[in-house]
This record gives sequence, structure tokens and C-alpha cells, in this order.
Amino acid sequence: MKNDKGVSIIEIMIAMTILAVVLIAMMSMFQVGITQTVLSGDITTATQLANEKIEEIRNLPFYVQYTGTKQDIDDFYSPAGFNNEDYDAEDSTTYVQEDDPNFPDYERHVTIQYVDSNIDAIVVGTFNPNDDEPPSNLLKVSVNVIWTTDTGARREHKEMTLIGR
Repeated sequence: MKNDKGVSIIEIMIAMTILAVVLIAMMSMFQVGITQTVLSGDITTATQLANEKIEEIRNLPFYVQYTGTKQDIDDFYSPAGFNNEDYDAEDSTTYVQEDDPNFPDYERHVTIQYVDSNIDAIVVGTFNPNDDEPPSNLLKVSVNVIWTTDTGARREHKEMTLIGR
């Protein structure tokens, strides 16, 4: 029995300290993982909302001539406040804001601009729908989705596409 050795209180305290440090580090990793999972879900929702709006606009006719009246995509896509003359290539803050009742924490800002072959915006305020042709054969549709996280941080996700005639 003299050869039996026990565990001293100092060894137990060292082992508990090491275990506590490892557990605290692992708990902080779980916190970061949960935060990133929530952020990933928010970005997925924002991407879905942006793509949904882009597809809705993409499925509208680009330019159609009716009896005596010519219309373009922005005449078909006309949420409240949308007007050709409101858009100015130099004013990148001009947009139409749409809210989805199914996602009240998200705002969608939609901008439709005529662009030239270099993707430079054309001032569409000069476009008269009664002219023979639209100012360009390309439209740039931008959808910026903005939301506020649970922590109060303001996030945004932007999608852009070109629609050709």
C-alpha cells in the first residue's frame, strides 16, 4: 500500500483551470458561430428579395409600341413614386423604395437606369416615351436590400443586372 499514490489538490486545481480556459474558448466559438449563422440567414433573405424583384422586372416587356403610344419597362414597372423624369444619372440616391409585408424588417430600393455599352448611366430625364426609340438598348436594374440586425447594425446587400432589348 505504500506504493499507491493519490492525486494532490494542486494537480486537481491545475486540471480544473485548464478545463475552464478550454470551455470558455469553446463557448465564445459557439457565440461567434450563432452570430454568423443569423447573419448568413439575413443575407440569404436579402439575396432572395433582391433576386425576386429583379426577376419580376426582367419579365416585363423592354419596349412595346401600342397604337400611337410607346411604352418602356419603367412604364410597366411603376410602383408608387416611380417616374422616368425622376431619374438622373448623376444622382445615384434616386430610387423607388418598396417594402414587402412578408419581410417588414427589410427595405428594397430599386433603381432602373438606361445605360450605354460601357454601362455608363444615361440621363433618362431626357427620354420622351413618345420618341421613336428609347435612349439605349440596355437597362441597368439595381436592387439594394437594407435591414437592421438584432444588434442594431444596419446592413445592406446589392444586386444588379442588365436587361437588353
